[in-house]
Amino acid sequence: MISYGREGSARDANVTLMENFVAGIFGSAEPALEAYYASIQLAAQETFQVLSAAVYTHDAEGELAPETPDMGTANDLAFADSGAGQEALDELNAEAPEGSHVVLLHIVESSPSSVDATLRSFGGTVVRRSLAELESAGARRFDDL
Repeated sequence: MISYGREGSARDANVTLMENFVAGIFGSAEPALEAYYASIQLAAQETFQVLSAAVYTHDAEGELAPETPDMGTANDLAFADSGAGQEALDELNAEAPEGSHVVLLHIVESSPSSVDATLRSFGGTVVRRSLAELESAGARRFDDL
């Protein structure tokens, strides 16, 4: 967990915020896109902050290909976190079944409940990793270089 102030803010300064990568894995594009837009709308209500978000398709070549360039791509996530976003994508690439659609959110939150509930409400399987876990696996943040 980190105390987050630079890129995000909490209504209560005593709230501990966590920076996480959260994915919803879906069997088809429609519920993935619906979950993506619902997550963005939920963030607009200040439940949590989205740093990057995108929907990916796990294609026939076994790679995650971006479907939604408006809120982020693999390159955006990797650059923003100097490897942490790419590490999250690599893990999802190994885990997501071929033909699946993945919503990947890089977020700051005080509790996982609202994001997880949103992704599950559209039929997604939720997978999450904290930035701290990814950093301990060797990924580094851009501002740590």
